[in-house]
Amino acid sequence: MAEDYRNELIITKRIFNEFEKNDIKYANFKSNQHLAESFMGVSDYDVLVEQEKKSVVDNILIRFGCKKFEPIHIGQYPGVENWLAYDCKTGVIHHLHLHYQIATGKPQVKDYILPWKDVILNTAIKDEKHDILITDPNVEIILLIARIVLKSKALDYLKACLGKFMISEELEIEYKFLKEKIDIKKLFEFSNTMFSTRNAKHIVELLIEHNKVDNQMFRKMAPMIRRELRLYRRMYSLQANYKSLYYRFVLKIRRLKKQRMRGFDITKKIGSTGGKIIAFIGVDGSGKSTCK
Repeated sequence: MAEDYRNELIITKRIFNEFEKNDIKYANFKSNQHLAESFMGVSDYDVLVEQEKKSVVDNILIRFGCKKFEPIHIGQYPGVENWLAYDCKTGVIHHLHLHYQIATGKPQVKDYILPWKDVILNTAIKDEKHDILITDPNVEIILLIARIVLKSKALDYLKACLGKFMISEELEIEYKFLKEKIDIKKLFEFSNTMFSTRNAKHIVELLIEHNKVDNQMFRKMAPMIRRELRLYRRMYSLQANYKSLYYRFVLKIRRLKKQRMRGFDITKKIGSTGGKIIAFIGVDGSGKSTCK
């Protein structure tokens, strides 16, 4: 039976408190500049959790009335689960991405499983404002750069050589947010843990020198990071490129079918733990948002 939610703490804060009571290692491990939005239900949580406590985590989420949802056909990644938590007091639905390993890489494919799970979980710090565990910013900025590199295509490296490479505005904001929080001594320590000594030094120097991920920084970082993480691919580069291209094509066809041909195709996540979804439909101003 679901817990009684009628107290001052929102449901996700209660869930994280329960993780800590059960000695479950966890951390909101990326995009922590959006943590306030996550607690408002505007943005998702990305929570890394220790694999050994998965059954305990599942029991906690079910006890709090959470529902597990999974993508249809495209968007299923190894070791990643999607849970929705409904807060009865606020009426907000919170989306929890639970990661039991760190999958990243090409869009729709995630062809790398990064080996830094223990580093992140064992060095997590408490966010002072929201009182939950998050990734140390000195680790998170390294993770961010690795994600940018591993998501990139060969064309991006060519653009960097021609001085035309750019990352998204959101990633640029995230980089600047983390850059302001780094401690150089800690950055060197973590980098030496996550990379070989030689490359760790170069990576830290580039992070200190550059206030944005520009062409020069990307051009120097990309070969080092790809070499360091080549053993952590879960598929060959050619296969990953083919799958990413194919999935993006399929998604475009689905959108075209839906928009132009009035077709119906489920492209979002569906419930895997039972229950029903109820939608309130009506014209603007009819009171949909006030239905509870």
